[in-house]
Amino acid sequence: FGEASFGEDERMAHHFVAQLRRAGPSMLPRKKTRILREVKEMPARLPLHADGSIAVRVDSARMDAMKALIVGAAGTPYANGLFAFDVYFPSDYPDCPMQVHNCTTGDGTVELNSNLYSNG
Repeated sequence: FGEASFGEDERMAHHFVAQLRRAGPSMLPRKKTRILREVKEMPARLPLHADGSIAVRVDSARMDAMKALIVGAAGTPYANGLFAFDVYFPSDYPDCPMQVHNCTTGDGTVELNSNLYSNG
């Protein structure tokens, strides 16, 4: 993985670093407006409970690259598990879906279920 900026002095591994470099630092106004609206809605929409949560880290300078951490909900086979994801919003978002890479695969050796592939 390459690195993406998550703050002025912080570098972080991110699966979509090649796409981020190709896209360049600026975003189309429609894409930026949509992502900004969704980020503002996250505190009210994402669960934050002791028995299961979703946390998202957003770079204020590069909102089209995010990191997400899901804590498996109680009463499921994933209870208390931590699942990390890299998220990228392509240039033509919202006309195309965001891309998500599952980082919790043990370097491609673990497949948690048929919808979470070992290759991410």
